[in-house]
Amino acid sequence: MCDVPGYDINAWINLAKIITAHTPALGTGVLDPRMEVQANIKKGSSICIDNFVCQNQGRCVNGQYSGYRCQCNTSRHTGIFCQYTCPKPCLNGGTCVRLRKAGNEKDVNDVISLPENQAIYRCACREGYGGEFCNRQLKTINANNTSGT
Repeated sequence: MCDVPGYDINAWINLAKIITAHTPALGTGVLDPRMEVQANIKKGSSICIDNFVCQNQGRCVNGQYSGYRCQCNTSRHTGIFCQYTCPKPCLNGGTCVRLRKAGNEKDVNDVISLPENQAIYRCACREGYGGEFCNRQLKTINANNTSGT
């Protein structure tokens, strides 16, 4: 692979992954017009390009060192592009997580391409909350509170 001075090869690879991830859904072999972007892929430049990657009102956020991530705006969406909609929203700041159904361990790491009929959704609750949708506030037990005998 050639090293072109002033350009970051990882940024190009990330952009190629974005385009590849969206191309199969089009089915025509023609790239979506949103893919025709004028991207400046020089070292230190932004990879978030007009939020064209994130779905369901997700917001593209530049990564700390390189790349990007989608920040889902609601507790009902999950996935690297916020592309999955959870059946019910997670409450009290909980985050919806897409998981593989039990008994389907063919490729444990490939949750992205998992067919919808093989996926389940769970809420990851913030500290102090529990229940299926993080709808229950948990009681805290004070370890220092001992009863005298």
